[in-house]
Amino acid sequence: GGTGLGLSIAKLLVELHDAELKLESVLDQGTTFHFEIVFSCSDLSKMTASHNQTTRTDIPALNGIRVLVAEDNKHLQILSKSYIERNGGVLKIVADGQKAIDYLKKNEVDVILLDMQMPLINGMEVAKYIREELNLDCRIIGCSANLLDLQYAQEDRAHLDEFITKPY
Repeated sequence: GGTGLGLSIAKLLVELHDAELKLESVLDQGTTFHFEIVFSCSDLSKMTASHNQTTRTDIPALNGIRVLVAEDNKHLQILSKSYIERNGGVLKIVADGQKAIDYLKKNEVDVILLDMQMPLINGMEVAKYIREELNLDCRIIGCSANLLDLQYAQEDRAHLDEFITKPY
């Protein structure tokens, strides 16, 4: 399963273009979503020239920073890999909390992106283990699509350096 955000994000994007997301559903056969958006034509040469003059200076280079991504969602693994490697980070991806702990027992990292709702051991338990048992001083960033995860007790949140929502 995914994060549950796809359809609501698609609906918002369609509505931003003054369009409507419609669906057709047939029992035991599936559901089809569709929309129509009208765009005006532009001078492609002007758009290309403008795009070539724009550079992203707000994205810091990771310059060899070692990042562990503990994430069970394949799509978010791919997104993380693309961003981190493109910006010069050294990446390791694991799919559950136990694999994160096992990796950290043998390897050093600078930053951990830690999904809060993973199989076997959840992210908060992993963060607590990293701080209390492994005594690691790396940055731990908790990640979740579930806003209820923001309601962890203060003593649990103390194991995290930051908390961000997904998709990131």
